[in-house]
Amino acid sequence: MLEAIYYLSHLRSFRQREFAKIIGDEHEFLRLITKCHNDISEHLIGIEVNKQEHIVRIDATPLKQRSTLAKMLPCLYLDPETGKLLTDSPKFRRQFMDWGLFHTEANYHHLWQNYDRALKQRNIILRQKQNPKLLDSYDELLVQFGDQITQKREAFITAIFEKASPLLSKLIHQPFEWSMEYRKGFTGNLFAEELKSQREKDFIMGHTRSGPHRGDFVVKANHKNVSEYLSRGQIKLASIALTLAQIQLFQNYNESQNVILLMDDMSAELDKQHREILLAEFLKLNVQLFITCLEANEFPELINNDQINQPHQYKITTGFVQKMV
Repeated sequence: MLEAIYYLSHLRSFRQREFAKIIGDEHEFLRLITKCHNDISEHLIGIEVNKQEHIVRIDATPLKQRSTLAKMLPCLYLDPETGKLLTDSPKFRRQFMDWGLFHTEANYHHLWQNYDRALKQRNIILRQKQNPKLLDSYDELLVQFGDQITQKREAFITAIFEKASPLLSKLIHQPFEWSMEYRKGFTGNLFAEELKSQREKDFIMGHTRSGPHRGDFVVKANHKNVSEYLSRGQIKLASIALTLAQIQLFQNYNESQNVILLMDDMSAELDKQHREILLAEFLKLNVQLFITCLEANEFPELINNDQINQPHQYKITTGFVQKMV
């Protein structure tokens, strides 16, 4: 159920990268149909996925840009592996920044598309060992768009840390000094200079090794990277704090729109104190929250809670979803 909701927003699964593999073995396609609405409008979304392509329609009109769905259904996901945001590949942290900037900076998506196109063309020239002078124009484009992306990401990290800092202290009961910094993806002060100085090595490697596409951020406790300093449980709580901060920042720019927050089997790893803190934070946020538990008593604070607006319980058995009355 959570995977279906996530797919409606991202047109991909959080479990499987290859979309063809999420189709049942005995079937040729999968189909998702949903009605989404807010106080202003209502839309019918249909997605059909076969082994070759996606077919997406909104109100029977074919979808032209995938980003339309992401705007319509902003969706975030928490699960027992949430800590990998701060411990695994930088791509997870870039996705985190890019999701936030996509929803808070009107031209960020356009900037990134332009940067990505120039990067792909530059890498083709590098791989095919073409005339180095051909790189000059693409370097100019990379710098033009890359410097703007860097500035927006640096501002985003400042803003997200301002929101996350009190949450970090609330969820992790240690007298840590917290900090957060953006790593640009290049070592010098000027992106243009690094592209020029690294050009020969880029030709040898066959790809562009510096730039915002290699950007990252790090969260530190007592001046040490949390991935090396905190326990596994604390790292997970720090990742949750960043996600809640992401939602707060989203709401600063999108007051009339809800975030959909999917929380998959997280409660079993949280004690009563942390469940209560999280629930209090959820209630402050304008989110539509989906929480899964193996047993209802894993998150007792949710049951018969009169502060929760329009709560519903569902039981899932062998693939069938049944609303509990």
